[in-house]
Amino acid sequence: MPAESIGSVLGEFLTHLKRRNISSNTLNAYRKDLALFFESLGYKNFEAEFEPGKIGPDSFRVYFTRLGAVAEQSSRTLSRRASTLRQFFKFLYRTERSAEDLSLYISSPKFVRKPPKSLNEQQVEKLFDDLIVPGDTSFEKIRNRAILELFYSSGLRLGELSALKRENVDLEQRWVQVLGKGGKVRGVPLTGKAASAMEEYLSTCEKLKAKASGKFESLFCKEDGTVFSRRGIARMVKQALLNVDGRPDISPHALRHTFATHLYRRGIDLRSLQELLGHSKISTTQIYTAVDPDWLKEQHKKFSRR
Repeated sequence: MPAESIGSVLGEFLTHLKRRNISSNTLNAYRKDLALFFESLGYKNFEAEFEPGKIGPDSFRVYFTRLGAVAEQSSRTLSRRASTLRQFFKFLYRTERSAEDLSLYISSPKFVRKPPKSLNEQQVEKLFDDLIVPGDTSFEKIRNRAILELFYSSGLRLGELSALKRENVDLEQRWVQVLGKGGKVRGVPLTGKAASAMEEYLSTCEKLKAKASGKFESLFCKEDGTVFSRRGIARMVKQALLNVDGRPDISPHALRHTFATHLYRRGIDLRSLQELLGHSKISTTQIYTAVDPDWLKEQHKKFSRR
């Protein structure tokens, strides 16, 4: 096989993954993981010649030791990086770029799953308070409340929510059609409060359409009709969560976790929760069965005799 650059091999690998409907965010994560790995081997850029014969089990041991000790990365992050390398080296073996399947030498660190960050019932109530909902104008307040209500009532991923179009929402049936990971389509019901907030927002958009320069093609837009970007939605949700939670490391994904955690505690079965969240494996959904210590204390206090 003729000499290839690292960049060309990585490009072909990522193209291979893209054909499997891997999301752009996941592809970017793979690209960064592999760049970090090749940097640890001494490669300065992707234009260097790719030499798989110089990579062996010791390369992986040194790489993960450095990541764990120097970068102090969590075992969860290390596990993801190991998965990236396994897929990459399996690809090299299958495309006959490597004489040996080096993925067999890559093992994932064990880690204990912790309950994901989420809000309690009182914080959720506070989240929709007029003083908490971010926004400098009446339109922004109405739109942002609709986003927060939809986010919490549906458990969508940030990317799924930001990609929604008007036709994906059926307020009469209280139903949202979502395009999830891997191009899978699923339906998610809306709560009454979420439907009401969405109805107020969409009614406001209709009144603005005549004078707005944009086309209001996305579900969530700015006041001029142009798209309210994923990044803009993330910043707004992050600010709202900070207003009620205060943890600087809390992310918009916490609303999805809150949705799932509250449904599980109210008795929903795991299979239904898996369907609502769009998980391909029920093992992913099982993280919500981990009991939060504060909630456990509340339940003990509520039901204990003394």
